[in-house]
This record gives sequence, structure tokens and C-alpha cells, in this order.
Amino acid sequence: MKDHALARSKYAGLVYDTPVVYRGHLDSMSRNWTQRDEFWNALDINPIAVALDNKWAHEHGLPKSDVTFPWDPESKRVYFMKVFHGLHCLKIIRAAMRNHELGHPIKHNPDFHIYHCLDTLRQDLMCAADDTPMAMMNSKGNVGEGQVRTCRNFDQLVAWTRDNARNACYHRIAEHPELSERIPEKYAFCEKDSPYYSTMQTYFKEHGYMPGFESDEATKDVEF
Repeated sequence: MKDHALARSKYAGLVYDTPVVYRGHLDSMSRNWTQRDEFWNALDINPIAVALDNKWAHEHGLPKSDVTFPWDPESKRVYFMKVFHGLHCLKIIRAAMRNHELGHPIKHNPDFHIYHCLDTLRQDLMCAADDTPMAMMNSKGNVGEGQVRTCRNFDQLVAWTRDNARNACYHRIAEHPELSERIPEKYAFCEKDSPYYSTMQTYFKEHGYMPGFESDEATKDVEF
């Protein structure tokens, strides 16, 4: 266990050093639907995209991504971080369930996106093969309740994706989640301290935005 805890992850250098108490009932499962919706909508998946240097990606054994980073297309390509892709899938599945409960149409094609997400999560769980024995509890559905697990630090991963060396300035865009990952508008969120801020500003000053992307409403984060 000690060797496992000290082993750093291949890409972000994370270790199993963060104790987390497992709870079967959190805000994500609240009986208050407003509280529950707020929890899931606040779950930020924008760190999903990182702009990785081509040399670094090659040295770390990553396949060549088909999507170049628009503000440095010669040196960097865009990759999606696995854990955020999984969270994205959870939000899609949860939104489909919620829309069904409310009698609203399901936005995502169940023959593709939802079932794709279910199988993606299946593959992720089997790949991780978490071997933690969870204690059985007398109360139904509370297996492992209160058990302390040692996890990787999720906030450290978010910080790694947000570092200027990798930050893709990426947001999913409300009303347009289906658009290609190649469109520059999805990478229009560089902070002023980003080395790509001026490049981004110059591009949109010269080319403008796609129709429908000019307002803050059009470029706010998408909620599932």
C-alpha cells in the first residue's frame, strides 16, 4: 500500500495522499431538487481540455491528437482529460434521467451519447479496478458509509490543467455543446496572464465570432 501511495501518476504526477470519507448521501443525492440540481450544475468540467506540447505528449507515449490548439497550432494539440470526460458523461446521464422525470424531451440521443457514456464509465471502472473492501452496514444502501479512503487530490489535478503551460482556455458553450472541438470560440477564455491572451484577442478582433457567439449569454458555460 505504501508503494502504491507514493507512485506518481504518469501525466500530472498525482499520488494517493488525500484521505476522503465516503458518504452515501451528499448534496448530489439531496431530496431537495433545487439543491441537487445546483450541485450537479456547479460541477465544472471545463478543465476537461488541455493544450499539450507535441514533444511532451510524444515523450509521455500519447497518441497524436487530431485537434490542434488554435493559439499555438504548430506546437500544441488538444487532449481531453479522462476523469473530466467521465464527469461529463455522468452529467449527461443524470440530465437525461431528470428530463425523463420532468416529462421533458431528452436532449442527447440515447442510441449514441447516453449509451456511449455508460460504456465509457464501465471501461473506466474496470480499468481502475478499485480493490477497496467496503464494510457492510445494517442500513440498506449504506455500504462503506463513513469509511476513509486514500485518494488522489482532485484539486491538484484541476490546478495542473489550469497551469499556463497546459491551459487550453476552453469552455463548453451553452446551447452549442455539439459543435466541433476545432472551433476557436471554445478556446476564447484565456485569462489576461495567459501567454495566449493577446493571440486570442487579435484573432477575434480580426475575424470576429461565429454568429450567435457575440454575447455573454451565448458563451457561458453549458449546464447538463
